[in-house]
Amino acid sequence: MKGRFTLKLAIIALAVLGPAFAFAQNQTFSVRQSPENPNPGETVFLNISAYEFNVDLAKITWSLDGKAKDSGVGKKAFSFVAPANGKTSSVDIEVVPQNGKAIKQTLSFTPADIDILWEALDSYTPPFYPGKSLPISQSQVKVVAVPVVKNANGTHRKTEDFVFTWRKDGKNFPGQSGLGKNGFSFANQILDKQNRVDVSATDGAKTVSGSVIITPFESEILFYEEHSLEGIQYQNTLDIENNLKKPRLKIVAEPYFLSKNFKTNPDISFEWSINNASADKKWKQYIIVDTSTTTGTISLTAKYKDSKKLFRTFTESMSINNN
Repeated sequence: MKGRFTLKLAIIALAVLGPAFAFAQNQTFSVRQSPENPNPGETVFLNISAYEFNVDLAKITWSLDGKAKDSGVGKKAFSFVAPANGKTSSVDIEVVPQNGKAIKQTLSFTPADIDILWEALDSYTPPFYPGKSLPISQSQVKVVAVPVVKNANGTHRKTEDFVFTWRKDGKNFPGQSGLGKNGFSFANQILDKQNRVDVSATDGAKTVSGSVIITPFESEILFYEEHSLEGIQYQNTLDIENNLKKPRLKIVAEPYFLSKNFKTNPDISFEWSINNASADKKWKQYIIVDTSTTTGTISLTAKYKDSKKLFRTFTESMSINNN
């Protein structure tokens, strides 16, 4: 009986010690990476954590592309610069827990990029304007994403092979997401101070992501003089006060970033006044001022109004010194 009793104790001891022994042999650690999908040339941050041992007491060695970069007790954080598009970097991590055996892990990084372009669809700018059409409140904006992902032979993967996922201000837009859907459109709201658009694209083998913040701008009406032979003098903006000693003036108002179709849209009007008196409404974007019978200062006011949109009324004034 004594021999059997001893045997039972031995079996119980193995049952208790067996899992603990296996657990000790299979210790591991996890690595948190930021950003998740690094762009070429972007700094990548890595941080080690573990449940099975104290990483602050472990000796940790970091190697980048086969070269040791950092080593020491508790060295649980590491950063490096991601390589160029299509190139690969590897990070080797060796962790030796206190009173334990070395644990190794290798991470590979082949960064890619995504180009994000945007435009205001209904934003007016005059001819030869050198800048970009900018969105204002209630403007229609289109965002286009183009993955820049290289294959091993240097060729680029096709945009239509990627599945795009779009988010705006934290909200998913499944209707505009999907295979090959690299375009996203939205309208600025009246109270929006800015809009953040996030996009991720994957072809199953590679995922790239990016974001853009689009801020609504203020519209502006600027005045220009139009010459009968030379046309509109876009090189010289008319300021608040102008010395224009001519018997007849044609003044043009340019509504920067407002609706492109303001010239043909019946809901949009320009209302002009001269010295606080309403002018002839047959003019829209321009007004003709006869200065031959007027001396002193002439005050001009242009009022742009879109009757179909709230807060789409803009007024600008200028004066002409005819002495």
